[in-house]
This record gives sequence, C-alpha cells and structure tokens, in this order.
Amino acid sequence: MPPIRRVLFAADFAARSKPALERTIALCQQLAAELHVLHVFGEDRPLPGEQDAARRAASNPAELLRPDQA
Repeated sequence: MPPIRRVLFAADFAARSKPALERTIALCQQLAAELHVLHVFGEDRPLPGEQDAARRAASNPAELLRPDQA
C-alpha cells in the first residue's frame, strides 16, 4: 500500500467535531501528510444517534418495542 500523503477532513466547525479534527491533525503530523479541510455547512441539528437517544429517553419501553415489531 502506498504511503498516505494527503488527508481530506470535512468540517462543519461544530464543537462536537473538534476532537476528530485534533486527531486528524495528529495523524497528519505522524504521517508527514498534507491536511486539506473542506468546510461543509447546513442546518445544525442533532446527529441521528443523538436524536434516537432523545427519543428513547422520552419514551416508555412498550412504545420503543412497537417500531421493532413493525
């Protein structure tokens, strides 16, 4: 496998993406690779996993079982 020379990081600059950017910077330093940042933007809303967690916290177990049965 050829060495990694360039890394593309798609960033919305949200606070929750900061740890991923920091790890990517460290990886690029280790690999002596170029880092290219692509700024992406759109409606800021909870991630699907965050939406699901909020839904589950607001529901009772019987309600959670219905979609799985369907």
